[in-house]
Amino acid sequence: MRSAPWLALAGLCLALCGCLDVEDEWTINPDGSGKVTHRVIQDVKAFPGSMKPTAKKLANEVLEKSAGIEAWEDVETRTLEDGKLFFKGTGYFKDVTAVDLEHAVIDPRFRREEGRLLVELEADRGKAGNSSGPKMPKDIASQKMMLKMMGAQLSSMMGGLKGVTKLHLPGKVGAVEGFAQEEGALVARVSAKRFKGLFDELSRDTEALKKADLAGPGGKERFEAMMTQALFGKGGGGTASIEVAGAKPRFDYAAALAAAKEKSKALFEKLGLPIPGPDGPPLQGMRIGSLCYVHHKSAGDFSMMSDFQPHTQLKLSADLASKVLEVRGGRLLRAVDEAGNAILLGKHAKIEVQLRDQNKKVQLSLKTGLPQGQGFKELHGYVEYLLPGESREVDLGIEALSDGSKGKEYSATIKKIRKQEWNDSRVIELELKGIEASSIKGGMILDTQDQEREVEVHPGYSFNGKTTLRITTKPKSGDLPKQGRILLEIYTTRTRHKSYFTLEDLGRTGGR
Repeated sequence: MRSAPWLALAGLCLALCGCLDVEDEWTINPDGSGKVTHRVIQDVKAFPGSMKPTAKKLANEVLEKSAGIEAWEDVETRTLEDGKLFFKGTGYFKDVTAVDLEHAVIDPRFRREEGRLLVELEADRGKAGNSSGPKMPKDIASQKMMLKMMGAQLSSMMGGLKGVTKLHLPGKVGAVEGFAQEEGALVARVSAKRFKGLFDELSRDTEALKKADLAGPGGKERFEAMMTQALFGKGGGGTASIEVAGAKPRFDYAAALAAAKEKSKALFEKLGLPIPGPDGPPLQGMRIGSLCYVHHKSAGDFSMMSDFQPHTQLKLSADLASKVLEVRGGRLLRAVDEAGNAILLGKHAKIEVQLRDQNKKVQLSLKTGLPQGQGFKELHGYVEYLLPGESREVDLGIEALSDGSKGKEYSATIKKIRKQEWNDSRVIELELKGIEASSIKGGMILDTQDQEREVEVHPGYSFNGKTTLRITTKPKSGDLPKQGRILLEIYTTRTRHKSYFTLEDLGRTGGR
């Protein structure tokens, strides 16, 4: 069993400021389609008051950010009696290799290879060394002190972290390493409670530390293997190979998906989320910006938990078929090296996407574990974006056009009104709650006589449940009336789409 990226898990839990208890049950067909029931319990006690998430926010995060899911059904979300947040739902996917569940603790990675389905519980760490993990001091006394500190810190951060993944796989299960086998399913379990015991034991056992030689060559790898054993425990984690050629489907995916899509649409509308729509046209005019191999983390990165691995970094640009409201990122589904070997993508599957040229072009930045000096035989992935739907006019309920005025809709507040001296215009800074920036189409200001004041509504930004919006009056239009109304044009529906791309024979000299 290869070592798991335990430091990445620690960083995840620290970033969340609250640990997770997650159970996932997968049912997979021979063609890679299937479903997964995702159950999340999140402890939010450690979150600062203003940043404490709600059950609805947890549901929104899972439904919107889980990659590769075509539809959801049987979704439940609520706050439990002890204050923890609860989410449970079943997601349907047409390609298990493209799935990345939001708030997963155990993150299985799948790939297909010559009639087999392969599964691993970690991302490919690349063929170059440079393993993650802390650099241990050479003397045993300092090692003991460091281990005690790390044990206390990780136990505090990750004490409640738990995960169970159950895999109902198609076909004949061949080579299995590390998984438990229960009632015909492969099962992996994670528990962070074991951390403190391991660190306490190591910090007391001088002979064990000498034998481990954590400061010597390969010490990081040995330390990480010990952490993996502590995290997963006996029978947890590992790899498996499944013969899927000729196997029968576990369920009728097409029929189940059609039923789930009807439920999914109503669910997304109820939560005010963009509705999943059909795939858009493929990306056009793919252009290669750069292809380089990154050997070392940046000089300014001093984080012990960076989990850096050498990787290939690729920057691309492409044209969209139409202007979009917003991009929601992208995902690399398949990467094949020059020798024809599929690259296990893991954490490198996510693509960073930025909009350019009035929301008509995209710039893509992606990473893979491709070894140095090689090119790609094939890259295949997608970009996800939002398109506008129907809209309606909403009066925010603001009556006084002055600093601090509050409205009735979206908890609207005028944070500040300032004068731009260079053109004698006025800038109104609005704060809204419960609405995303991409839902705002435009707006207007009316005086008490319902006369419209010509304005420009600038693209806003959303963070932590709040949206900040700027409205600018026409140059040389003078002061605003003391009384008036602010109306916004709001998209009542937005649809979410994917546009795919494929690049072939991409080496150091380009591709097609």
